[in-house]
Amino acid sequence: MIQRIRSYTKPSPSRDARKLYIVCEGNDTEPVYFEFFKGLTSNLSIIPIRSENGKTDPEKLKEWAELNLIQASAFDKPDYQQDDLVWFVIDTDQWQEHGKIKILRDFCKNRNNEEITQHSEHPVYKMWNVAQSNPQFELWHYYHIYDEPPTTGDVEQYASFKEYVSNKIHGGFKPAIHAAYMRDAITHSEKNFCVDIEGNPMLYSTEVHLLCKQILPFIKRDLEKLRNKLSV
Repeated sequence: MIQRIRSYTKPSPSRDARKLYIVCEGNDTEPVYFEFFKGLTSNLSIIPIRSENGKTDPEKLKEWAELNLIQASAFDKPDYQQDDLVWFVIDTDQWQEHGKIKILRDFCKNRNNEEITQHSEHPVYKMWNVAQSNPQFELWHYYHIYDEPPTTGDVEQYASFKEYVSNKIHGGFKPAIHAAYMRDAITHSEKNFCVDIEGNPMLYSTEVHLLCKQILPFIKRDLEKLRNKLSV
């Protein structure tokens, strides 16, 4: 946990004190990826929401945040004046069809409007954000290696998209190795990113590069060292 001195005078925001709260589904993939970076910087708070009956949906993430990150009694709650960020990391899955992603996006929009209104003296920014992957988070793994999107014909040869990505990355994705290529993943993801008329990522697009661009300043030296080590 980052220790920040509180006082009755408002200190100037310190980028070193900024904290990123990453709220993600409680399956292994997302938490394992971000936990690796948590070991490199204390500015990250990784919060996996454990699934019920095998699945956690965007609405449950919203409900958890309301209870644990917004209430006045919430422990270590995000601070707008410290330029803190909250990111919900979600898959598209069937939640798009059920309207649950829209519920989460509307929640973030309303929270941002409230924060801006409450802190009119502070530079405006979006504190609450969504990083949606279509179809699944493993697409972000894929872009660490490949600069072109998957083809549906290739994906359909496998039982699942996760299996497809696992077979495309020799030995499977390992954060301690492949995270060294985060810069490449950001470039590849941005190159192939597109959204529909409602602003949601289209097939084989992911918003995770937006989140990782916020993480990168805290860990870029460590990733460079890791990449250099792997190239030896």
